[in-house]
Amino acid sequence: MNVEILDLATLNYEKSNLIGYEWLIAQSPTKPKVTTGEITNIQSKTASCSGEVTAEGGKTVTARGICWNTSQNPTIANSKTSNGTGAGIFTGDLTGLEPNTSYYVRAYATNSEGTAYGEQKAFTTRLDYEDDEDDEDDEDDEDDEDDEDDEDDEDDEDDDGIIDSRDGNVYKTVTIGDQIWMAENLAYLPEVSPVTIRSSDNPNYHVYDYVGTDVDVAKSTYMYTTYGVLYNWPAARRACPEGWHLPSDAEWTTLVDYLGGKVNAGNKLKEAATTHWSEDTGATNESGFTALPGGVRVSGGGFGQNGHYGYWWSSTEHTTSDEARLRYLVYSDSTVHRDHGVKRNGISVRCVKD
Repeated sequence: MNVEILDLATLNYEKSNLIGYEWLIAQSPTKPKVTTGEITNIQSKTASCSGEVTAEGGKTVTARGICWNTSQNPTIANSKTSNGTGAGIFTGDLTGLEPNTSYYVRAYATNSEGTAYGEQKAFTTRLDYEDDEDDEDDEDDEDDEDDEDDEDDEDDEDDDGIIDSRDGNVYKTVTIGDQIWMAENLAYLPEVSPVTIRSSDNPNYHVYDYVGTDVDVAKSTYMYTTYGVLYNWPAARRACPEGWHLPSDAEWTTLVDYLGGKVNAGNKLKEAATTHWSEDTGATNESGFTALPGGVRVSGGGFGQNGHYGYWWSSTEHTTSDEARLRYLVYSDSTVHRDHGVKRNGISVRCVKD
């Protein structure tokens, strides 16, 4: 039997090689590490999302960006952006999106070892409304802060409110300038229209996320008691109680102008904090209007954007016969947006006193 005796030098040599081997194993290349950032600038057909490559994994990151799909866990086989190489923060612009559609996004990064993905996030695009703010002749005072000296008394709320004799609903009211507004969304619900009905000519009444037709059941839901009814435009025109009416486009402008212009008026109209709004942009509700994000019943038949957007009809038709003027507020900014939408959409109503 032969026994090999190793001297001390040989043992030290073998030990150093072993340590080196273990170190090489620990430093073997891996896929990159990447995180998915915030989703911003959400519009009807576009959005932005950031990402960050926090570690390249021992090999150069040759591609990075954002991938998205309407199904969960999107990959680079789906739609994607290309946002350079290497480590660091990047932002991808998502294009070609469909209005009022939910999407899933993940940041990705690729090196020679493969592609890694960040955590999944989701968002919903807004309605396909064309924003007409730039051509408003009477709302160009967005930077004028000097016209607000007389706003200290704008919150004269009528504590008695009004009672709608048709159904007994009681509404708070608020005086803003020379106008008296309902301080709650209208909740008059003579019937619940089937979700398959979509009309620009006949009145339709809906409650967010309720797909039945039973009025009593609809009225028992949280969405009804909190956000009221979603009316198509024909229904909105006749929904206000006696002595009140659906405000015109000009009456909405009067309200917005009194509150300092479209850029700042939104925060003065919104309910403060995040009980109902998904994000707080500094809302104060100093007007007492208490605007809530009631969402929309889209012309295709579904519901969307509750908690993120609040829409309200005006009585003014747009230049095309199947559209009417409206105002909307967004969870992510303080602006009162002036738009137009198809009459068969269902959105909220605020009444103003005759």
